[in-house]
Amino acid sequence: MSLLYSGTSGSCPSQLERQLRLTKMGHLKMHLEISSSFKESTNYFVKHVIEGLSQKACNDHIGQLTHSVKQCIGSWRAHGGTAEQESQPGFVISQLY
Repeated sequence: MSLLYSGTSGSCPSQLERQLRLTKMGHLKMHLEISSSFKESTNYFVKHVIEGLSQKACNDHIGQLTHSVKQCIGSWRAHGGTAEQESQPGFVISQLY
């Protein structure tokens, strides 16, 4: 993600650097939460299919994961990411950091 700013020096202003670090940490936290949720959802799905339990419960759990991914994409777009970039071959959520 690139940001434009006006200035004469070759480096970002410290306030912008701080904001970028905080943004990156927030994205990383979301990435870890999504990775964890995905693992949990996969385990949950397999367990319920094997045990023959409610398909609705599986769908609800996967729906929660989908919501987490949508929140991450929303944050990406709020910080300058575009749908055009997301449509490029090889785009993955890990590129948000």
